[in-house]
Amino acid sequence: MSKIIFYDNDIFLNQTYGGIRTYFENLIKYLLEENNEFKVHSSSLDYLNLKPKYYLGKKYLSLDFYYLLMSFLKPLIDSNIYKNKIIYHSTYYRNFFLGVINLPKVITVHDMVHELHPEYFSKKYRSRINIYKNMKKKAIFNSNHIICPSNSTRNDLCNVYPSLNEEKISVVHHGVNHLEELSNNELKFKKYNDLIYLIYVGSRGHYKGFKYLFEAYLTLRKIIKDLKLICVGPKPTDFEKDRYKYNYFKEEIIYIQVNNKVLKDLYKSALAAIYPSFYEGFGFPILEAMSNSCPIICTSIPSSKEVGGEIPFYIDKYSSSQIVDRVVQIYKNEYDSNTFKDGILQAKKFTWSKCAHATNNIYKKLNNV
Repeated sequence: MSKIIFYDNDIFLNQTYGGIRTYFENLIKYLLEENNEFKVHSSSLDYLNLKPKYYLGKKYLSLDFYYLLMSFLKPLIDSNIYKNKIIYHSTYYRNFFLGVINLPKVITVHDMVHELHPEYFSKKYRSRINIYKNMKKKAIFNSNHIICPSNSTRNDLCNVYPSLNEEKISVVHHGVNHLEELSNNELKFKKYNDLIYLIYVGSRGHYKGFKYLFEAYLTLRKIIKDLKLICVGPKPTDFEKDRYKYNYFKEEIIYIQVNNKVLKDLYKSALAAIYPSFYEGFGFPILEAMSNSCPIICTSIPSSKEVGGEIPFYIDKYSSSQIVDRVVQIYKNEYDSNTFKDGILQAKKFTWSKCAHATNNIYKKLNNV
């Protein structure tokens, strides 16, 4: 029997899009393409095309929950049969069997925001944070190796859990070369190319800082004629529709869900990308924007500086006025013309091939390949 890397279905059943899903999709893709030493297995489902129907806890008897449970149980069962043949890389923190699975286990810790900054979350959400933290802590201490996407996250992890053996922690940066060019049947999205717009990518809740972008936009729309704001991510909730005056601004603030090809084109034509998050473990939009010659305005936080270097237009947290100043600066072309070139070169340092190769080396050490 060939040696196998097994991934459960957790993140694929819970995210249609998002940073963690993007990470595992591309890690698996590049391991499949470049690695001949391990077979990569997730489950009988096509993990790259799964679409979530129910979150764990909302409908326990759903078919999706059955698939999730089976993917949690499989490494437990296999640990008694193929002990020296399988490495289990959990895609999230919720496998409650992890402590009794007798296989080499890997976990990726994406950030430590819940542990370090519970104040960034709503009061309602904070009541559930301890449950999440406990699941994550058990996953961390029941794993043989821990991967962090940045040195910033590694430092935060070690600060929260100083008893961890630092030799079992590796920093493996994500890649950013997952955005592809538009195909002919997708050219309809070029309708946005004639607009003047800012682009925001990702979820908008909690610590993401979208509130300050909205405040900045209210000012900017008076300065830059016909300026739009395109939000790529989840559909607005009822709370967001009320808070961000959805009905009043629905011709100006555009909420859309797109694939990576369309996203690439949107970056290319944007006036600027805005990423005002208070905390991140990595920060895909920074590198995605830079790789497509799109000016990126982001908060001056450790992870952003680690991946962006000197290229982004940095702002302080909680500052809508600085967002305004930076956008106006870009609109007036008051910046070094080498910024785009330097941004592309910086983004090229982060590839999924490098990520897969470094992760594969971790698997080999664990399995003594």
